[in-house]
Amino acid sequence: MIMKIGFIGLGKHSLRAHVKFLTKHELVGFDPNQDSIKEFLKIVPNSVSYSNFDEFIDNEQYFDAIYICSPDEHHIKQMKSIKNQTKHIFCEKPP
Repeated sequence: MIMKIGFIGLGKHSLRAHVKFLTKHELVGFDPNQDSIKEFLKIVPNSVSYSNFDEFIDNEQYFDAIYICSPDEHHIKQMKSIKNQTKHIFCEKPP
């Protein structure tokens, strides 16, 4: 079964620890940093990516799950922004 998974935060840890292991799924990424988006698209070239968080969240109803891999201080706000709380949400814990 192929799932559509949204990624909030496309930094090095996100790409190495999560994205590269889920490439058989349909991945959608968000990161305000264009360099991070370029690295994401090297791993999953046919994916959709956003640099605007609101645009990413506006498409949230299409995701089966969302990974929150952003810096720790953004986790709570981003979790609250997810409108459809019936989604599977994976959130990295602070160190």
